[in-house]
Amino acid sequence: TGVQTCALPIFTGTEIKLAEGIVGDSGKFSLSFDIDQVQRITIRSNNTHGVVFGEPGRKTEIIFSDRDIYSQPNPELDYATPLNVYISDSTDMNYLVDDFNARFDQFWKENFMQFVTKDSIGVLDGFQKKMNKQYAWVRNPYFKPWMDYTFAALEDATFHSQVHVAKKYLGGHTIYYHNSAYMEFFNSFFQN
Repeated sequence: TGVQTCALPIFTGTEIKLAEGIVGDSGKFSLSFDIDQVQRITIRSNNTHGVVFGEPGRKTEIIFSDRDIYSQPNPELDYATPLNVYISDSTDMNYLVDDFNARFDQFWKENFMQFVTKDSIGVLDGFQKKMNKQYAWVRNPYFKPWMDYTFAALEDATFHSQVHVAKKYLGGHTIYYHNSAYMEFFNSFFQN
């Protein structure tokens, strides 16, 4: 079976193949490609795909699970699967995203009811300030905009005023054409 890696231009949604290879009898594979900036990369094998962040000059080790026939029963559909990324470098984008997501999951468990009762503005703002302090040391140029626009998407989806969200995140700000969180927020915000 084969495996390929693709970059996804956010505007068009058309994948661009960066590399492909064959999975060996042991289940291992290796892909190499050059990129000049951090990119969200899709790894595909048959009808299963997962997402990882690629960074220039970095080697990333992952475990790509096979399709689970119980939770993904239809071999004709394309299924997303989480990738296990093995990284101990706290400056790596994958490490930072996993760390942020773990903190967000905990926040969500503790504050879910505020979102249900539409009383989430102060809670979300407080969590955003806490995360800005938590990651103030990070120098990865992709991460801070990624985190900011992850919050922008949440604010847009949780009853914040669209005028407020536009002023806070769009008006007079840098356009991050190659940042997945920015472009997902942008496309969602302007979908109509």
